[in-house]
Amino acid sequence: MNSYSSKLIQQYSLDTNGVATDSIVAWLERSETYSTDMRLARHYFFIRDSAHFDTLWASIPTKHRLTSEQQNDYDELDLIYDLLRSHILSGGSVFEIGQTELDSLGFWSEWCAEPGYLTRSLLRYNGIVVQEDCLGSSVTSREADVDEGFVFEAEISPIIIYPNPADNQITVLLNEKIKSTIIVEIYSPDGRLFLVKEYQMEERDIY
Repeated sequence: MNSYSSKLIQQYSLDTNGVATDSIVAWLERSETYSTDMRLARHYFFIRDSAHFDTLWASIPTKHRLTSEQQNDYDELDLIYDLLRSHILSGGSVFEIGQTELDSLGFWSEWCAEPGYLTRSLLRYNGIVVQEDCLGSSVTSREADVDEGFVFEAEISPIIIYPNPADNQITVLLNEKIKSTIIVEIYSPDGRLFLVKEYQMEERDIY
């Protein structure tokens, strides 16, 4: 499965029709990119599937040629997972993380990278909202100061497709103006190419 499937997976979070988790996992497993393997590992961790998590997590550094930035994210996420392992794997809820763990998570709370995104989500689940500034310089060092306070910001995708699943019609919403020819490829949940269609864009953002 090529890397474009990872972009498709991001749209599942916008689905209001309740796509089955198994469908998302199937796409993640077929994609085999760094980003989708990271998301799949996170899924395994938080559903307490330690066997699949440990196997996949250990394979990521050798399976993918990590950049220095990716390696740094991986190392820091490894620390976060170790911090939460006892609580999560013993049946603890992400909405009831202990104060000691929450205090430790505060270290990553303003990072503008994967450890920060995950940390802010977990803190938000526990009633703590962190305000970070990811438009300026990123906070990526262990010497960074962490202030109190907290806002979870989701990454805005350049394309939104809904509803999913659909019967006869879907809407494609672009977050930027495009005046060119685009090719739309639609795949079934099991990875089969279902439709290929070409569109001539004329600065319209909804089709």
